[in-house]
Amino acid sequence: MVKNNTLIRFSRAQAILTEEHLYVSGGAYVRARAGYDCYQRQIGSDWCFEGVIKGAGWLKCNDEIYQLNAGDLYFMSPQNHYHYGPNDEDPWEKVFIQLRGKFIDSLADAYQLNLHQVFSKSDRIIRIEGLLSLLNEPREIIQAEFPILLHKFIKELTQTNTINKARFTDYIDERIEQSFRLEDMAKHFAYSKNQLLRLFKKEHQTSPYHYLLTKRIEQAIWLLQNTSLSIKEIAYRLQFTDAKHLASTMKKKVSFTPSEIRKRNS
Repeated sequence: MVKNNTLIRFSRAQAILTEEHLYVSGGAYVRARAGYDCYQRQIGSDWCFEGVIKGAGWLKCNDEIYQLNAGDLYFMSPQNHYHYGPNDEDPWEKVFIQLRGKFIDSLADAYQLNLHQVFSKSDRIIRIEGLLSLLNEPREIIQAEFPILLHKFIKELTQTNTINKARFTDYIDERIEQSFRLEDMAKHFAYSKNQLLRLFKKEHQTSPYHYLLTKRIEQAIWLLQNTSLSIKEIAYRLQFTDAKHLASTMKKKVSFTPSEIRKRNS
């Protein structure tokens, strides 16, 4: 599908409804070259959706940097300035479509597209390919089907990311007894740390760290009440520095120490 040359265009710029309402200004498969093909995108009028087919790259927006890999999909809005390019060791191959007009603006507003930026491991890249392929059909088919397919694409994207946000807590719940780094979680969901913190706080009214701490204290209480593990063993199991650290944290959270909880249960 992607040839040896850097850029393979297979769609022509054209108005789908009218140029004012929906206009495709570009679309292509791209094979980047290491050390080249780094771009800056200025504030303008076009929306651009890009899917990484192979390799890796990066995207910078508002001082936040996203590391992108095969399967990731991202967009660039008209309202922001972007800087992006391929990974030097494994340059990306990607597909993109660029659009503008009142129709895409209204879809972005209706589905709050600007709350998102990157869609990790998305199976919706095929939708971009479908939109571009459709542009080779007769005009009456394009006018009838393109707006519907575009609407479906935007709706599926935002719904998928809403599900991903619900998985934030699942990710942490699975790591209550493991070491935890916010950087690893952000990378897993293809967000920057700052964006992850904002999204998590919006969804759960707390930070990932405080959510994790609450879950660890809940697990510590269960272990104190239902096992014969020592307080020291429970502390190490739940990634506290030592028994004293667990005791001081638990006292702040639930107003009881591990010893007091164990005595109350005996």
